[in-house]
Parts: sequence; structure tokens; C-alpha cells
Amino acid sequence: MRRRFWPACAVLLAFVVLAGVGASKADAATYVVNTFDVDLPDANTGLANCDANAGVLGDQCTLRAAIMQANAAPGQDTIVLPLDVTITLTLGGVGGAENGDLDITAPVIITGISLGAPADASRLPVIEAPANDRIFDITQGVAVELRGLQLRNGQPTGVAGTNGGALRVLSATAQVQVDRVRFSDNDAGNGAAVSNAGTLEILLSDFVRNRTSANGAAIFTASSGSTSLRQSSIRSIRDDSAVAEAIYAAQGSTLLVENSLIDGSPPFVGATATGGINADRPASLTVRNSTLSDFTTTAFNAVADGSSAIRIYNSILANSDDTDCRIGVIAGPPPLVMIETNLIENLVECTPLAGAGNISTRDPLLEPLANQTASLVWYRQPVFGSPAVDGGISPNQSGGDPARLCTSFDQFGAPRPQDGDANGLPQCDAGAIERSTLTSSIYTVNQFLIDAVDANPGDDHCDIDVITA
Repeated sequence: MRRRFWPACAVLLAFVVLAGVGASKADAATYVVNTFDVDLPDANTGLANCDANAGVLGDQCTLRAAIMQANAAPGQDTIVLPLDVTITLTLGGVGGAENGDLDITAPVIITGISLGAPADASRLPVIEAPANDRIFDITQGVAVELRGLQLRNGQPTGVAGTNGGALRVLSATAQVQVDRVRFSDNDAGNGAAVSNAGTLEILLSDFVRNRTSANGAAIFTASSGSTSLRQSSIRSIRDDSAVAEAIYAAQGSTLLVENSLIDGSPPFVGATATGGINADRPASLTVRNSTLSDFTTTAFNAVADGSSAIRIYNSILANSDDTDCRIGVIAGPPPLVMIETNLIENLVECTPLAGAGNISTRDPLLEPLANQTASLVWYRQPVFGSPAVDGGISPNQSGGDPARLCTSFDQFGAPRPQDGDANGLPQCDAGAIERSTLTSSIYTVNQFLIDAVDANPGDDHCDIDVITA
């Protein structure tokens, strides 16, 4: 049965000012990038127009020139990129946005979906940085929005620091929103794709084949950082460190993972050890209605002390070669730990800390990775008959921590709860996906000479031999 796709709603405003024409430096402007085959700085940031080559008739607006213009002006400017383009950053060196990575020092919106999201998400504009540097570096306490982009091949080196291959949020007072962005094939020290020391919200985004030599193959959250990951996916993790996690949360940090998938399967060229979340004494770490599965190490690994609050609700932690849940408690005042109504296949090392309603020693029976053309996000839904279906908290429960209640929708916007096991009692599923209501199926018998059992009961396919076509 195909997964129903529930697109997220968004209000997208068409731009009304092209390339800042008619805008003074005191006004917020819109810059339309129209030059993609070269990486050049702006010729004169004292002028209101974005132009990397004053010797050519008309404005030659590169992405670098547009960011330099936005940095030079007050107000939150908007930079528009068209679909179906690739921008390659080739200028090396350090300094401001004119060299190396794209330093952002003023409020700005950078969008590839100004006129609406495409039916095929692969058409979103690509920004890559193969010249041994990262892509975006947010060094000031400013508000930044990145929408509808694909960021790949960032690899910071040298004096600019090695953290954050595609995006580094360096300022603790920066506020960054990432909406529908794919981070792929980035390579860095801490945070192969993203390193965050500020406030970062990530929505409807995808991380794939990012590689770290230290902490966080996808995301690193520093001590001053607060990161939320919603309705997103992390897959094909590459981590050369000992723990091999997709997300790392440092001491004192805040992390929320909600309606998201972190997946360690399948093996691929260049694969390393894989893990889910690793945290060292976080101030707050919450996992809600998410799926963490198929790792060579651990799905969830944390060290906690009296200043830590760790919450895991209505989630799937399963199929890890080491263990699915491990929380080490430092001697002294106890941390706040709430682990309730999850499917955690190997709960042994978290049993002393676990609360009510958890399902253990059961395989969640997840389907392979899949996605929808219009979305960047990948998912793994439980098969019919999975113990994760209707395995979350009962809708009749109330009170206590509000985070323990199910989210009102799933990874793709489908409403929760649904009656996935068709027993007449709607109850939310454990994990990122809410399985749609069970419907009747028709099976045609085509083998008459042998009496054999089904190869995989519960997958909605009648087949005694999955190898034979």
C-alpha cells in the first residue's frame, strides 16, 4: 500500500522588487540571483543594486554579490534563486562574504521557493562548495531563513575552522530557520552538515551522506545552542569517530527531535559505523514521535547529570547492533528522565529509568526507506500488524508533561491519532509515521501444488518466496 502524502501548508509571498531596483539602502530589498556560472563579489556595496560586473550592461547578480548587498543594508532582505540551477562557490580565502564561505552578518531570507514549491523537489537550486570551505557562516546575532535549497559538498578547512560543512551558526544570539533544505555530501569536524551555537529550527529537511571526523554526522549542537528538528530525515550516516552518531548534543545544549527519522540503513559505498543521537549532559533533550533505527552502534546514547532533562515519548528505537537505549547517570543529584509509551526493542540498559507503556523485545517491522517526489524527506512506515501501530500513548490520557502527548500530525502532515489496527479505538502510532486505517485486502492464490507459509506476515503481500519474481 502506498504511503499517502500530506503536503505541509505554507504561505509563500511572491516578490515585488527585482534586484533591489528602486530600493534605498534603508529599505529591505529583494535580490534576484541571475548569474550562476561564475562566483564573483559585488562590485560596489554602496549602491543599492546587486551587480558583480559593472562593465557589463545590466545587473550580473551572483549569490555572493547578493549576500554582500544584504550584509551592507539594514532590514531583512530577500535573496531569490530560481529552480534548476547549480551555484558553485569557487573563491577561496578568509574574510567577509567576498572570500571563501558566505558570511552572513545581517538579517536575510535566502529562498528557492519564492513562487511556490515545485512538484519535483530535485529541482530546488543547488549550492555547492568544493573549494575546501563551508557554504554559509552566520557570525552575528541575526535572523536568517534558508528555504527550498540543496546544500552539498561543503568542506571547511584552515583558519576559518572545521565545523559545519554546509552551515555554521557561530553566534549564540543568531536565530536561524531552515525549511525544505537538503544537506548532502558535506564533510566537517563537528557537524558535518550543520554546527549550531545559536537557535536553529529545521523543518521538512533531509540529511544524506554527510561525514564527520568528530561529533555529529548531520548536526552538532554546541553548549550555547538550541536545535529543533521537525518532520525531517537523516540517512546514510558517515562518521569516522568512535561513537558514530547522526546528532550530537553538547553539555548544556537543548535538542528537540519530533516527527523525524534517523536511519542507519542500508549499507552503502564508504559506509562507517552508524548511530542515532549522542548527548553529553544536555540541559534538555526531547525525542517525540520519531523513528531511530538500524544502527551499528546505538540508537540513543546519553550521559546525564542533575542539570539534565531527557524525555523520550511515543518513539521507535530499534534494530541497533549494540543497544537501542543507553543513559549513563553521573553521581550526584539525579537527572529528570522520562521514557514512556515507546517501542524500544532493546530497553535493557534504560529499564531502570523507563516509565510506563513501553514495548520492548519487539521488532517494529518497518518498511524500507521511501519518499515522495514533491518532498525532500524520506520515511519508514510500519507494516500492517507492526506493534508500533497504535503503540503510542492513549488519547484518553492527560496531565503531566505536555510533551508526552502525541503530536497532532505525523512526519508528512497526516493527522494523529488514527485507528491503524482497525479495532475501533484510534490511538497514535509510535514513531514518525501514523499508519493509515487498516482496510481490507484481496489476495489471489496462484500456488496450488505446495502448502507453505507466508514469507513475511503483516506486510500486506501474499508471497511464500520473496526471492523469486
